[in-house]
Amino acid sequence: FQSSIAVVYVLSIFFLGESCRPIKIVGVLLALAGVCVASLVGQPVSSSARQQYLGGVLLAVAADFSKAAYQVWFKCAFGQPPFKFMLLFGSLVGVAHVAVILPIIAVLDALGVPDARIGLSAGRGAAGLIALAALVAATVNLGFLTTIALRSPLFLASLQLLAIPLSVLFDYTIRNPPIVPNTWCVPGYMMIFVAFYILACHHNPKPIEYAVDTQIEMSEPHPTAMGKEIEDDVDCERL
Repeated sequence: FQSSIAVVYVLSIFFLGESCRPIKIVGVLLALAGVCVASLVGQPVSSSARQQYLGGVLLAVAADFSKAAYQVWFKCAFGQPPFKFMLLFGSLVGVAHVAVILPIIAVLDALGVPDARIGLSAGRGAAGLIALAALVAATVNLGFLTTIALRSPLFLASLQLLAIPLSVLFDYTIRNPPIVPNTWCVPGYMMIFVAFYILACHHNPKPIEYAVDTQIEMSEPHPTAMGKEIEDDVDCERL
């Protein structure tokens, strides 16, 4: 799911004018190779486990395309919106999760889908945990939108790649008992870090349309200066 960088890059070239430079292509290919090495090495070999694993990969790829299309669409439609607009947009996303996604999960739960479950808890800390989860989700979503608005969907996709090695690090250092990463996956984590460095250091300059607008604004004379020139012309005619 964190490997949407290839889809984001292709869509950004067609819809956002992202540059198609060799160094960026190398970064994207290196990121994909790192994800494959970190994810596909040491996976289950039994037939039933392999079938479930491939099904999960297909679902992740579908989510991959939808996430990439959403991020590129937001940048293409809104560009660099003000912070108040991003707060409003993020709030509407939260409303959509409650009004649209929650009923879908309820239907899937009623149909007995294993991964779609709705549980009710009347514990003392349930309300606090729900509020904390809502706050974290809203902060993450707002951070995604801010990153897309200030930089680009490609930068956000390269940043999200770091979730793979960081998750492995946290599983090894914080989880009890710790999960030791596979030695064969370590080169994949290193490739992800190198890919992020390449893509973060070679982002697009300021868009051309903004630069043109700035030049036009700088070339237009100030109203006060225009008034002073007119007065000088009148004085010259009098003389």
